[in-house]
Amino acid sequence: MAGLFGPPPSFRLSSLDKAEWRNVAPEKSWQELSVSWGERFLGGKTHERPLVQFAKRKPDWEKHTAEDVLRILNPSDSKPGAMLHPLTSDAKASLFAYGAHLHKSAVTLPLSLFTALGFTSYEQVPARTPIATNLGAVLFKAAQTPTSTAAVWITDGRVPRGKDKPIDPKIPMAEAIKLAGHGKILENVQRDVGREGEDVKVLALIGGGYFSNGIALNTIEHASSPGQETWDNICASDNIVSFLCSDISDEQPAFMQGQGKALSQRVIVTVACVRWNAAAGGVALVTACDVVLAGRGVVLNPSYRGMGLHRSELHSYVLSLSLECQS
Repeated sequence: MAGLFGPPPSFRLSSLDKAEWRNVAPEKSWQELSVSWGERFLGGKTHERPLVQFAKRKPDWEKHTAEDVLRILNPSDSKPGAMLHPLTSDAKASLFAYGAHLHKSAVTLPLSLFTALGFTSYEQVPARTPIATNLGAVLFKAAQTPTSTAAVWITDGRVPRGKDKPIDPKIPMAEAIKLAGHGKILENVQRDVGREGEDVKVLALIGGGYFSNGIALNTIEHASSPGQETWDNICASDNIVSFLCSDISDEQPAFMQGQGKALSQRVIVTVACVRWNAAAGGVALVTACDVVLAGRGVVLNPSYRGMGLHRSELHSYVLSLSLECQS
């Protein structure tokens, strides 16, 4: 029997005068009886929590449904992560996987995704087969039951390193698969672009545990040339802000030339859904949107001077302009 030991639930210190609190002495039975059931502890191990090594936390795509894969990956979504079995027989390494998300129904998947793999229907696709990619994430088919979800998206991966070696940063799953030597399984996989002819009216930016903190400092620190990587991240961040701002101007920045019409010409509204905190370049993304929806208690911190970083951001213009309008 397991349980906490101490005063029974019927004992309340608040029922005594404060002057008597220091005179209260613990009763001997409090050391022997469980608080939960008031019964004597009979011996044995309590609350045993054996260590589950990452080698035992591998999804079995033939047995585990998408919900099972989600339960295996989510508790391990830190360091080193949950390990996947080799995806091909000649793969150089296994993979750590992160960021699992369920894809509820196979009906929403375009038929072209299956035909590109040589199948005529979703049912013919074997379990653990990569079906689609989207923005670096990879969609895997899991074991099917009448009540299970169709498949699971995995957003990020990491290639294991040897012992006593630094851990590489997480990278998009599609890149991790290629880096680990599984690249040929993605040769015929198409990008899931949704239904053809779909008329987009709103572009929403939605974060997870945090909205966005701007550039990826871990990636910069790991790069062979941190200075060049920093500049590339800054330019990429500025390009995203320029793209979001194209909903108020037909003028396109250089990186968008030949990439289609601006958001203003397509009449697309941008919305920032800030459920959690945002900082640095993430605040610039927020201010670049037409509509901002923020949760109660969300903190927006545009300053990162204390981190030793300096650069011009959109908020330096937007915030000063807002203050001028208010004054």
